[in-house]
Amino acid sequence: MKTDAYTVYTNTVPAGAYRGFGTLQVTWAYEIANGYHAEKLGRDPLEFRLKNLLKKGELYTPGDTPVDCDLKAGLVASRRRNRLECKE
Repeated sequence: MKTDAYTVYTNTVPAGAYRGFGTLQVTWAYEIANGYHAEKLGRDPLEFRLKNLLKKGELYTPGDTPVDCDLKAGLVASRRRNRLECKE
């Protein structure tokens, strides 16, 4: 996947902090990419994400705080809840 990115300095940004909590713009981009790659590989999007998740206690980057939650359990619970809500 080829991407182009540009940084523009402004004091009137209509979004949250880029490096702060959430980084929503980056999250959106990699989630779209994950879905795209799962589709191209003929894989279920959730299973694709679960295969590539960090496990509790693993380091994201050297020197960073280890993952302190069960990301897999959260994604599985989200899918289960979403399926229940869609049936109603």
